[in-house]
Amino acid sequence: MDSGHYARERYLILAKLDHEMITLFRAQGVLLCGGAITSIFTGQKIRDWDLYFPNVEAFNLVREQFIQHGKEVSRTDLAMTYTWKKKQRTFQLIWGVGYFPNPMDVYTHYDYTICMGGFSFILDDFFFHQDFLKHLAQRRLVFNYKTDFPMSSLLRSHKYMARGYSLSGVETLKIALAIQATKITNYAELRRQMMGFVLVFL
Repeated sequence: MDSGHYARERYLILAKLDHEMITLFRAQGVLLCGGAITSIFTGQKIRDWDLYFPNVEAFNLVREQFIQHGKEVSRTDLAMTYTWKKKQRTFQLIWGVGYFPNPMDVYTHYDYTICMGGFSFILDDFFFHQDFLKHLAQRRLVFNYKTDFPMSSLLRSHKYMARGYSLSGVETLKIALAIQATKITNYAELRRQMMGFVLVFL
């Protein structure tokens, strides 16, 4: 967990959310993870608001509020995307990869360490993979071979390299081996992998 030194970054997140939403997220233990945190710590505009939940009850309660106060934009087996009130900003409510009472467990399915940063609303604090800040500073892609969607990771690597990140031969090989080990024996498994493309590129 973060020691509390990132007051500016915390402010940049909370300033973009209204009080009602913050209260809801704190009450339900919502986690903001991935692209939003990477953007905050690299000085970029937040484009991805990926929300994770400690349990299905929290997911359902938050979703009910989005239904009441916002509009559904899209839905897949992995995430439901909503706007909030009259704002055009979209929030992805992630549900198809599980629930995470322990915030650090959310990173078990992430692909690159530069995405393994998060903010816990209930703790009012950041939590990071041990190499998150180091690899961001080095602009280095390090792959988690346990990720759910290695094929999506291969495509994502091109996006990051276009932004100045490097991918070593060893990390490329890790992605290739993870893809080879991915079991696709029926349409349902193929469909889930295709949902991974949608999730990571929204």
